[in-house]
Amino acid sequence: MNTPRLNAEFNIGSIGEGYRAASEARLAANKDLAHSLGHALAKAVAWMRRGSVMAELNSMNDRELADVGLSRSNFTQVFDPEFAHEHARRGY
Repeated sequence: MNTPRLNAEFNIGSIGEGYRAASEARLAANKDLAHSLGHALAKAVAWMRRGSVMAELNSMNDRELADVGLSRSNFTQVFDPEFAHEHARRGY
């Protein structure tokens, strides 16, 4: 059997290249999956933290809320970045 002809017919010489391309594709897919899972986990942790903060705020009476410069009507704004920046600027 003529090996060069066999290699040409079955494209045996490119097996390493195909494997490398497939390996790079799997690596890219794994990185995308890891990024997506990390993003989902970060969102879940942020949601849990928001719930914890909201529970703590709900447990405070109106006087305690006034001491930190909040009212119950501000609860929905607590996680708004602009509100937080303005609140921090005021020095509460």
